Formats: sequence, structure tokens, C-alpha cells
Amino acid sequence: MTGEGLPALAGEGGTQVRDYQVIAQRVRRAIIAPWRLRVTGTQGISPTGGRYDLFLATLPAPSGNPRFRVLINGGTHGDEPGGTEAVVAFLENDPTVRWPDVEFTVLPCTNPWGFEHDRRHGPANHDLNRTFQRATPQTPEVAAVKRGLRGRRFDLFLDCHEDIDTPGLYVFAPAALGRVIVDAVRPIGPVHQGELVDGEIPINNGVVETDANRFRNRRRSWKTWPLPFYVARYHQLLKQPDELSGEDDALPLRGATIETPIFLTMAERVRLHHTALEAALTMLHRKAR
Repeated sequence: MTGEGLPALAGEGGTQVRDYQVIAQRVRRAIIAPWRLRVTGTQGISPTGGRYDLFLATLPAPSGNPRFRVLINGGTHGDEPGGTEAVVAFLENDPTVRWPDVEFTVLPCTNPWGFEHDRRHGPANHDLNRTFQRATPQTPEVAAVKRGLRGRRFDLFLDCHEDIDTPGLYVFAPAALGRVIVDAVRPIGPVHQGELVDGEIPINNGVVETDANRFRNRRRSWKTWPLPFYVARYHQLLKQPDELSGEDDALPLRGATIETPIFLTMAERVRLHHTALEAALTMLHRKAR
């Protein structure tokens, strides 16, 4: 079992290695007024015969007049539990205390069935992070995310993932933002020092650079949209050149996909994620001054 502290259970339809209801209870406890918790849809059939609630939490800035709007996601791939654990712990630590001028929108676990069964895909065997161009009856999780995000725009998107093969943390991000995250993480944990991710994606000092040229090419040809690409197309608030996002009017999203190495303990992976989130939020504030 990858996630420490999570009970191992036996369930129908495969082995249940984690209990999503523990996550759901923690989310409900963390989200108290004036914060808002919405169930945007359901997914799959649980071993107990029920369905998995899909949550979207909105944490308004205490001032009531947010300076920034930030989207954070975890658990798109169920076999990457550190992303979900990091996002739920982020909620439990009350980020509005540290960031009183930020309105947070949080998707704690986009793939609860996968989380319980340690499967990358959803219950219909689709990789949800390749299906955001168009939701189908087999991907209700994708439709739920789109419903929850409808009408919302964000200054920054942070997506928490893990990688079973990586020797250290790396990020998909614009170069400047990626360097800030990697530099913040380097003192506390390993950083990917290789030249390629998955044997084919160029990486520079822990950063896969999502520059404007890469974004243009993907926009024209990519048919298997991941969530960050969908958010960049339809939910980006600011689309002008700056150091966070790029060079011109074909900008990628101001944001980062954070990949932590699964060989670390859960506590170590969560710490890396939180350090990365902190670095990105700090940079957002600093560049806006």
C-alpha cells in the first residue's frame, strides 16, 4: 500500500486498498462556513453499493474581495494518492490564514474510485487526464469537473500528481515559475536531474517548460486533453505576458503540474507538494506588486 495511515479493505470489483470515505470525512470537516462545499456529481459504484461523491470546495478570501483566484486539483490519477493527501491536508491547514487575499477553488480528489482501488484510470478504464476535450457517459467525473468550474476564472492553477518512475520532483510549468518551485523544493527533497521524462519529454533542471510554442502546437493537434490544458483554454483569468506564464498572446496557463516521486514516504511527498504550492503562491503575490 502506497499511502501510509490509510486502511486496507477488501471490496468487490477488485482490491480496495484505500478508503475514500476517510477522505470525504476529512474534507467535510475542513470546510466550514463561510467556506462552501459542493458535490458536483458522483462516480462509480463503491464496494458498499453507494457512489463516490465528487467535491468542489470554494474557500473565499476572508476580506470578501479576493486579489487572486487559485484552482488546486488532486487525485486525477488514482494510483497517485500523494496528490489527494496533499490537497486535503492543504484544506485542513486553512490556507486563508496564510493567504487572506486569495479565493481558493479546490478539487480534492477527481478520481475517488481510482484512489480506492489504486488505479490510474476511472471505473470505465479511461485515463481522465486525457479526456477533458469532451465528457462522455463513460467519464461522468470529467463532466462533474466542468460543471463545477463553469463560469470561473483563475489567476493560477496548481495540479498535484505523482510519478512512479521519477528519481525526484519535477514540474510542468512556465520556465520562471518552474524554477521557483524547484529551487524551493531542492533543500528538502530530491529533484529530477535527468534530461528526459518518460524517455521522451525534454526536462531542464526539474522543469518541463510549458512555453507558448509548446502550447500553440498542442492547441492545434492535441486530442487527448489533460485537465491543465482544458483550464488553460477556458478558465484562465489573465492572458497577458508576464513572468509567470509566457511571452505572447498564445500563453499557457499560469500554473504548474507538480510531480512527486512515489518512492518517498507519504509525509515526504506531502511536504514536497506543500512547499511547491507555497512557492507558486508566493511568486504570484510577488509578481503582482
